[in-house]
Amino acid sequence: MSYIKATLRKAGLSENEMTIYLAGLHLGSSKASILAKKGGLSRTLTYHVLEALEEKGLVSKTKGVHSKRFTMQPISTLQTMLKQKRKKLKRIEEELDKVAIQVEHESNPRADRPKITFFEGMQGFKHIAEDSLKAKKGSETYVIATMQNV
Repeated sequence: MSYIKATLRKAGLSENEMTIYLAGLHLGSSKASILAKKGGLSRTLTYHVLEALEEKGLVSKTKGVHSKRFTMQPISTLQTMLKQKRKKLKRIEEELDKVAIQVEHESNPRADRPKITFFEGMQGFKHIAEDSLKAKKGSETYVIATMQNV
């Protein structure tokens, strides 16, 4: 897979969306049948893909005399969309921090009793490290670990 397609996949495009999007960027304003031919997809599937791209804000359509023409938005549109998603996720993260503090204050006082939790694998080590960073001042964490197949 090319670097371009790998990056577009990370940005949230499916294989067919990438195909039609890239074909449209190369061709410019085109009819669905031409995009389908260039992308190697059926015309019916191409219309579905164009609808999905339109929902994502990556294509605009204009009605001509005899047919619709589709124009792909530049890559910078994808970058803007990702920046907006990042901001939204940051706001959600901040809200979750506030909720966590609120829930902690409202929690059962018996919840501070010692507890034993088991973790496995590298994810377990990561989870333990994160928990120890979030632990209350003065609390203790004991870890028993074995290294197998390292």
